[in-house]
Amino acid sequence: MVKHRQLKQDIADAIGRRIEMLRRDRGMTQAALAELVGCCPQNVSRMEAGCYLPRLDTLALYADALGVSMSSLVRSADTIVMQDLS
Repeated sequence: MVKHRQLKQDIADAIGRRIEMLRRDRGMTQAALAELVGCCPQNVSRMEAGCYLPRLDTLALYADALGVSMSSLVRSADTIVMQDLS
């Protein structure tokens, strides 16, 4: 159970870092991304901090707002999962 919880947290952290990197690369503020996604800037901040693992529909909104595919958002998380499985 603890291992599963840690894996979930590691994935949330990786996705959050990826979203933050893409947002910064595009010169966007958290407020600007929040407006595109339809949420408040605090939600973007929590997402980037890895405070929660987003649902697929939420990931789709972020991917669309950042102009990338959903797989691009979870690419770094794939590595974490594969390491855990080996």
